[in-house]
Amino acid sequence: NRLAEAVTHGTGAFEMRRELLGPTHPSTLVAQANVANYLYSLGRLAESEAMLRDVLAQSAGQPAQAMGLSQPQLRANLAGTLRKRGKLIEAEATAREALALVNANVSPFTEASIRSVLGMVLIDQRRDAEAAVALQRALDIRSERLKPDHPDVVVTRNELDAVKRRLARQ
Repeated sequence: NRLAEAVTHGTGAFEMRRELLGPTHPSTLVAQANVANYLYSLGRLAESEAMLRDVLAQSAGQPAQAMGLSQPQLRANLAGTLRKRGKLIEAEATAREALALVNANVSPFTEASIRSVLGMVLIDQRRDAEAAVALQRALDIRSERLKPDHPDVVVTRNELDAVKRRLARQ
């Protein structure tokens, strides 16, 4: 839980890989995506957003298996960052782009993550009925694969229950 150190060391690894391997090498992009995630966790959202956008731009056209990165997951991470920055329209569009990329090769956990982010964006937009659908699907996916007390299941269930309560009051 030493995120500031993780940013420092991760940034060093990213910069070294960029210099030695180039900006589009899969190892460089994975290191950059990791730094973006650390920055997000530290609340340095503008920096995280910029790095995620750069990873997406640098990885465009590269096969996912060569990348070691999931384009849908990268877009889900960007959507979550945009949501936290209050850019709800762009966050929704980015989450929907991520969903459009979901196919048989995408991990069910990635799909659940995308649907969860989309649900949270829709909640922020006060579109609870649509949010309930997205969160229910995320919960179904997670519940099929994880124990009932897993944090991802618990958080998704709590968010869905809160949405359902609001809908019932309407």
